[in-house]
Amino acid sequence: MNFLQKMTENQYKELVMNIKADKEAFATNRARAIIMLEEKLPADLIETITNYKREVVVKLRRLFIKKGYEALASKRKKAEPKSLLTRNQKNQIMDILNTRTPSDFGFNGYEFWTATILGHLIKEQYGVQYKSKTSLYLIFKKARFTFRKPKKQSEKKDEKRIIEWKEQFKPIIASECERNDTVVLVGDEMVLTSQTRLQRVWLPLDTPAFVQDTTKRQTTHIYGFLNVQSGVETAFQAASQTGEITVSILKKLSLEYSGKRIVIFWDNAAWHKSETVRKYLQSTNHFQLYNFPPYAPELNPQEHVWKEIREKVINNKLINNINTITKELLEFANNSIFKYRFFGVHGTWEL
Repeated sequence: MNFLQKMTENQYKELVMNIKADKEAFATNRARAIIMLEEKLPADLIETITNYKREVVVKLRRLFIKKGYEALASKRKKAEPKSLLTRNQKNQIMDILNTRTPSDFGFNGYEFWTATILGHLIKEQYGVQYKSKTSLYLIFKKARFTFRKPKKQSEKKDEKRIIEWKEQFKPIIASECERNDTVVLVGDEMVLTSQTRLQRVWLPLDTPAFVQDTTKRQTTHIYGFLNVQSGVETAFQAASQTGEITVSILKKLSLEYSGKRIVIFWDNAAWHKSETVRKYLQSTNHFQLYNFPPYAPELNPQEHVWKEIREKVINNKLINNINTITKELLEFANNSIFKYRFFGVHGTWEL
């Protein structure tokens, strides 16, 4: 095969990825034939499995290297999915999607729509059965639905308790923010690992993309505090999350805001309420600590800070050295302004 143009490693991976995706039988069969030729399988075996003679596969290989995987697809024009529902019926379905849930139609335990459930509903209601889910996807899109994962929420979350907390603390937050001698912070911790975090990005169609991952796992911890009046973040690295370490972090925080009374809103983590922390608070009048209601991370703007940091510093990146990425994270966090509101308080910075 010395006379053949060399195929790159990425091109080979592209063939394998598309075969696994099984997008189109015609192109998949051609891709298999090219891989067999690349692996130097006998010509008669290739023809038996794929029905392509060796000279044809050579031409297909050359075409793929020059024009990419799309060149292997069938040239036959795909027929547009036939519309089986009337316009009025489609409008009725879109109204159902936006105002009802599957459980309203006997799909007990299902609060979110899927293509399978929608297909069953259309068959039951209108006697129409689509052979392909493509038409169902088009109905979802027309109803302004997007395909994404629901977010997890703890079954222990108490909405009534959260509402009561908001009513109680909204005036407290406003009052604390008005004091000239006080800074109001929201705090939280994150565990930073060397495991590669993947984030969705826009990529060319049918082009595989890979981000290297490391098998060596390293871990560190970050304490973060967002000043809701200025948008300034103060973050510290820590070996773990314990009462003793929390006290050491609070001491560092008091140096950052020397001469100021420090009000912190954070969650109900055990180390926040430990005996070590309680004893320290009794020995100083610099701090006033409040706790968010349990299982309500959406109330804490620091959670949004973590998300922004992950997107801009951590995601889609190979982490070989935990200390190096930690340094990058702290530099970004401690030198940025994060514009997140806290019960209507948005600080002195411009939105």
